[in-house]
Amino acid sequence: MNFDGLLGFIIAEEKYLLDPKKWMIEKNFVNNSLDNLGIYQNWTIADVIKDKHASYKGVPSDHCLMEILAKDCYISPFCREMMLAPRVDKGYLLTHRLLYLQIVRLKQCPFNNHKFQDLTRKFCSLILRETRTNQHLGFPAHDIALEQSKSELKLRCHSKRLILVVLCGLEGYAEFLNENWKDEILSWQTPFGCYKSEDQSDFKRSSNVISFGCTDHATGLGAAALALNLRFEISRPDNRNS
Repeated sequence: MNFDGLLGFIIAEEKYLLDPKKWMIEKNFVNNSLDNLGIYQNWTIADVIKDKHASYKGVPSDHCLMEILAKDCYISPFCREMMLAPRVDKGYLLTHRLLYLQIVRLKQCPFNNHKFQDLTRKFCSLILRETRTNQHLGFPAHDIALEQSKSELKLRCHSKRLILVVLCGLEGYAEFLNENWKDEILSWQTPFGCYKSEDQSDFKRSSNVISFGCTDHATGLGAAALALNLRFEISRPDNRNS
């Protein structure tokens, strides 16, 4: 194990990802600016959750997230291909590609602004297609021969939806901040106001159990999604003038 590299990643993670000020991005909310790609017609609930472990050519996307965080804006040829090449991805690899761009911005790495805007719009257009597909499926609780209970299937989909809303909502895309989705996010809260993990038997390495059986990862995502919805509501002209 490369302990120097791991230490560099931990330091960079605390400096950039865990600093709330760096996530305070001044973005005007815009609507109808994403490509209308419809939904994935042949998807089932299994397709929604199958890409839990994001990888490209057998390499986890975390490899490139760690690289850009731990090194001084260095992008290896492989990570340039994984994260920035023109390609249609789905699931967690797609969301990690958007997160990668946001980390590049957090670190103020030199990057063409036009290309950044173009990539984020394309990624969020694809993410919107996935999110609408999830909504179309209605999180059905039928048996799909996976080793998870019905409630766990729903929780996994909920966590994934929260990630999509947060990442693209941060970029100002109001398509992710509608009333129906906000009401769904509120309905996923426990009676104590927090959120549970997508799978209690397989926590993400960054998740910790907090009070009432909830996890910090899911609760943080839920709070971020609700905060974005609140900011969007406040920014609407009819609310600013009242």
